Amino acid sequence: MPALYLESECRKDFASPAVWERIRLAYSEPHRRYHTLAHLQAMFGHYADVAAQLTYPRAVRWAIWFHDYVYHTEADRYPLNETLSASALAGVLQQDCPALLTQTENGLPCLALASEMILATKRHHADMDGFANHPDACADCGVLLDLDLAILAQPRKQLLAFDAGVRAEFAQYADADFAAGRILALQGFLGRQQIYLSPAFALREPAARNNLAMLISRWQQPG
Repeated sequence: MPALYLESECRKDFASPAVWERIRLAYSEPHRRYHTLAHLQAMFGHYADVAAQLTYPRAVRWAIWFHDYVYHTEADRYPLNETLSASALAGVLQQDCPALLTQTENGLPCLALASEMILATKRHHADMDGFANHPDACADCGVLLDLDLAILAQPRKQLLAFDAGVRAEFAQYADADFAAGRILALQGFLGRQQIYLSPAFALREPAARNNLAMLISRWQQPG
């Protein structure tokens, strides 16, 4: 089960069983269908392939754990998800493992860097305002964003399960309304010069582009 592996990894990162319990509850909310513990497990699975290339692995791991900690799907609350998730990281550390609040990694504060990485998942650009003069940190942020989007390059069965999961999370919206927003989001990624920002994911770019085009076509012609 994903939770067994994740609990062990979470305890390594935060040395607190309370942090795992908060993460478990957050990612097990009943409205979640894709942004679940399985999503975290998939990201950490890909993380294992790129960890040796990171300058700030601890910050990246903290960002993985908390990047979807808050996940609202209502139109008025959805834009706040990343800001609230970054704030949740600070709040959980304060409450459950305050000694980590001042943790540094290669000269940078882990909490501030991880928080900026979480905020970067809103637009999926690795342009962190607070760390613009730290190219290695921005590069690691790019890896985090690629881990989050790794699903886009997966085989068709996994891709369609991802798409169906996202649809289920927004079940309160009519098909036509959801399709319009989904198409815009998918086209936004497809229209980028690069979907993946790190060399580690460069070879997956063609697969991601083909998959995005397929999903767009499906939503343009539902049923």
